[in-house]
Amino acid sequence: MKYPQFMMKINRAFAIVSGILVSIIALLSALESILRWFGSPTTWILDVSVYMLIWATFLGSSYTFQEGGHIAVDFVRESLGKRLGQGIHRLLSVAAYLCTLIFLVILGWCSFGFFKMAVITGKLTFAYIQIPIAWLYLAMIIGSAAMILTIIFIIGDLISGSKKYL
Repeated sequence: MKYPQFMMKINRAFAIVSGILVSIIALLSALESILRWFGSPTTWILDVSVYMLIWATFLGSSYTFQEGGHIAVDFVRESLGKRLGQGIHRLLSVAAYLCTLIFLVILGWCSFGFFKMAVITGKLTFAYIQIPIAWLYLAMIIGSAAMILTIIFIIGDLISGSKKYL
């Protein structure tokens, strides 16, 4: 199994959107600093920045998995893999990705439950700028779904013998 091109394109689009959001956050933070220096801080930049950061984090995470950029504590996997061979190394990698997959399924499931409840109740955020909290849960759902698909394809890649994700 080769990692599918359509998923690479989706993850790349999410990464671009994530990068744009982080750039906007940086510009807004610089604007806030300048305005504070002149004695007229805003009341909305912090809230908007936090909302955008949540979206940026969840949208960019699947691309980070695809590129192998997440932080990993792979001391056990690496040391056992070197001692016991490539097969054990691959098995431990699959096991680690399976644990990640289980976590992401739980995260996505819970986020969906929270999203449903937020839509039903019309709950708003507690910040100065109140938006429906369902929009933040939606970021978690979309990000979790993209990460779940990415991890499934990575596991398939590992099982098929690819060395990219070892």
